[in-house]
Amino acid sequence: MTLPVGQRIGSYVIAEYLGEGGTSEVYLVRREGAAFALKILKEDERQSEVLQTRFINEAVSLRQLHVEGVVRVYDEGDFAGRPFYVMEYLPSSLAARLAGPLWPSQIVPIIRTLVRILSALHECGFVHRDIKPSNVLLTSDGSVRLADFSHSKLPMEQLAVIPHSTQTGAFLGTREYAAPEQFLNSKTVDGRADVYAVGLILFEALAGHRPFGTLRPEELVRQRLTQRAPRLSSPLVDLSPQLVSLVARMLELDTERRPTAQEVLSTLTDLPLIHTSRASSRRYATLLLLPVFISAPCTSRLMNQPPMEGVNAKPLTDPEVVKERFKEFDLALDQGTLDEATALLERLKALPPTPSTAAKLLQKQADMARELGQLAQARQMYREARPLFQQLLDRRDWASCALREADMMLHLGETVAAYELYDQASRNHSAVLTKPELARGNEVHLAFFHLGLYYAELRQFDKARELLLLAKDATPMNATLWMARTEERLAALPTESAPIPLARSAMVHGQQAVGQSPQSRRAQLALRRAELLHAQLANDEQGMQRVLDQLSAMWSIDKRRATVAHDYVELLMATIERQPTRTDWKAQAREVLREIEQRGQWQGDVHLQRWKTRLGA
Repeated sequence: MTLPVGQRIGSYVIAEYLGEGGTSEVYLVRREGAAFALKILKEDERQSEVLQTRFINEAVSLRQLHVEGVVRVYDEGDFAGRPFYVMEYLPSSLAARLAGPLWPSQIVPIIRTLVRILSALHECGFVHRDIKPSNVLLTSDGSVRLADFSHSKLPMEQLAVIPHSTQTGAFLGTREYAAPEQFLNSKTVDGRADVYAVGLILFEALAGHRPFGTLRPEELVRQRLTQRAPRLSSPLVDLSPQLVSLVARMLELDTERRPTAQEVLSTLTDLPLIHTSRASSRRYATLLLLPVFISAPCTSRLMNQPPMEGVNAKPLTDPEVVKERFKEFDLALDQGTLDEATALLERLKALPPTPSTAAKLLQKQADMARELGQLAQARQMYREARPLFQQLLDRRDWASCALREADMMLHLGETVAAYELYDQASRNHSAVLTKPELARGNEVHLAFFHLGLYYAELRQFDKARELLLLAKDATPMNATLWMARTEERLAALPTESAPIPLARSAMVHGQQAVGQSPQSRRAQLALRRAELLHAQLANDEQGMQRVLDQLSAMWSIDKRRATVAHDYVELLMATIERQPTRTDWKAQAREVLREIEQRGQWQGDVHLQRWKTRLGA
């Protein structure tokens, strides 16, 4: 019987039942408006001295631990003979992200942090013994917390109450993520059992499935004890041999051949994640530097590429497979690394040559060129893709290419021609709305939003506000990213009468967007833009510095990402305009502009020239 909502436990009030484990229940509780998670021993287990002891030891040990990344415990106590403790409330876990295969760049940073936490715990004498995705919690800023030490092997000298010994031969943990030796004797395992569990998680995240499948408990135990895990492969990208080898070593049956958490951490520090050949890299660079024309010879080359793995074993000719492959590229470009996106773009060439795939491939090549800051090349590719979509009577993708091409033209100072293209795109998007089977819900928003930015560029702020308000009204209720970026652009207009509430609302929607897609650069940039604008409007220099530091970190991760560089320097210049005495910010803006110029990014961009003039660079 769960505790009722409204029940008081000490100074905490139960707000929601969150779930249960084998011997405990977890509730969302509140105190003075703040949210916490409260873990309490089940009523049915209250009479067990062994479980009472283990639960209290867990609470005391967690409070005494000073390991960064372990879930924070704030309080402990007893409620009607049932021990409890209160910890930070983190509603998101890694389990929610394992619905399908992840890109290496999405999972490896989480695993790297997890093994760092485990390495520190193992040095303190702890063995977790229940590493699984639901115990790896994720904060809103992407940090990792390790939770649930109810099955942990604790250092006896640190126990605050009488020691509790695991019965010889008893199994502790979760079967799906347990190391082979845990099935034999959980009492004697060491930190390499945790490493095995992490290897299982990493395998599942990259492959999109568990190495031993979904088996009955007795069959799973038999396989875990007698069989090596299969070789890891990803349906998204060719993994590097070094990464595949590391996962294989983490899943060794023999504990002596398994690396420690510290060794895994050291290996992951400089490990290449995907396999790329110099030849394919050169081919791809040439592709982006030269005008691309889709023609019969090109489609014959597509046929000679090695086949891609289908979705659920469907043939590559299946329209759903084709659609899924292009969606995977979009996801990689936004959430993965450029190397991952490049590798997937190469694999897209193996799709069966049809007029539709040829047009989409050219569109994606243009998206990649834009991401790299190859302004003229991206404009040309979008321009060449438009008639291909027009021949297919695909107004939606024609309009998408037109909007991006117009964006490129605006950067190049071709404002009149850009307006004509924006106008054509908006009319095509309107036509799409008459066909519900084609509409995605964002067509009206995109048309108004881009036209609004166009008029803001011309400093016709009243017209820009009118169009951005229309874009805001046309944004679907659950489209938090679109809402965040629209409200931020509205709040940034100098004629806006109530900018602070708009900026605050943009921050909320940006936080929601990041919560929905923590690895999305578009969501992160939308949130940073809103946070910076809010700090500017409040004249909060510390807030401005904090956001600029975050933007600098985003840019430093991979300076090839010209879109991030452009946003960063744009926001730096907007901040300098409000704080013209900050010479350190001016120096940073000059550094970013120099880097952009040295990399040949955004050549011919009128904004960069304007900023260089203002800085005297």
